[in-house]
Amino acid sequence: MQVFLPSHRPWKSRKTRGIPTFPTAPTTAGICQTKSGNLVVVDRKEYLTPDKIYSDDFNSEERDKILGSLKKAIGIADFKIVRIWGEQVEDRGSQITFSALGQHAPLEEKTNWDPDVNKRKKIKAILDTFIPEFSVRTGGSTSIDITKPGVDKAYGIGKLRDLLGVSIKEMIYIGDALYVGGNDYPVKEAGVDCIPVRDPHDTKLVIRTLIACLTVGDTAS
Repeated sequence: MQVFLPSHRPWKSRKTRGIPTFPTAPTTAGICQTKSGNLVVVDRKEYLTPDKIYSDDFNSEERDKILGSLKKAIGIADFKIVRIWGEQVEDRGSQITFSALGQHAPLEEKTNWDPDVNKRKKIKAILDTFIPEFSVRTGGSTSIDITKPGVDKAYGIGKLRDLLGVSIKEMIYIGDALYVGGNDYPVKEAGVDCIPVRDPHDTKLVIRTLIACLTVGDTAS
């Protein structure tokens, strides 16, 4: 069984968040084939290598328009945020992400801020009028992701299928935003079998359970 992590988040950032160091899938940012044979995401300039396969970064004009629109939308929504942990807006090259409480907010704080997604839906609705040429989706507990249209996690899954020769029917996807408008929803629309989870702890539990079940199956056969 191969486990991949489709994400725009820088690899070293994922390590600090307690995410297991599985190989990672191609996403909207880019893919590298490492010497070990694993696929790794290339989503910031410091990670670019000669092994890079593709990248769909915003140009400077697109980036400026998105950042300006995001700033205006946040002001119009006017949600009162008492404390912010780290940067609220992160430019990940091919994705710009707004994290309401900051990139390093505690999980409990993030979980309690927008449990029904209504706050982010309001910001998304405003952004959809400002930048209709881009894709705006909610993700995680406090995030809004902005990408080029069609350049989403389903796009990354398609790259994974083509590069590794693994069919959609052979894949299982685990995500916390599989609802309509969530950043995992395009994968569900693409026909991949999906398992909804609440947080990284759920994700690790599901992955470990799947691996254990498949290992037992292989031993029995």
